[in-house]
Amino acid sequence: MKPKKIEIDAFGEQGKGILTVAVIEKDIPYAVKRIVWIYGVEDSNERGNHANKETVQTFFPLNGTITVSLIDEEGEEVVYHLSQKNQGLIVPPNYWRTLVFSDDAILLVLNSHDYQESDYVRSIDDFLKK
Repeated sequence: MKPKKIEIDAFGEQGKGILTVAVIEKDIPYAVKRIVWIYGVEDSNERGNHANKETVQTFFPLNGTITVSLIDEEGEEVVYHLSQKNQGLIVPPNYWRTLVFSDDAILLVLNSHDYQESDYVRSIDDFLKK
């Protein structure tokens, strides 16, 4: 599985309200076990800086902009800029992720697995040696 940017259906109009609906196992291609949202990150501070061995994550920017840098096991890097509320990024296991937040950013993360520390690779050197 490769990282994939997705677009979720949005209904309505600015000013009257917009409804965005993500259907699990259709738009999100896995059962969601854990939902996390991250906010209050000062401008340009990094989060992430890890890889998951099994967990698939989908990132949705609920506010602001999040720049996501993904590095595969061969050291190849791809950068995504997330700012559209109805666009997400599916991140499969075995990608090193670094996230940079704008000052007003809020990120919603849908996880395929419950938290287990053993699922995390916390050192980029260890990740690239695999």
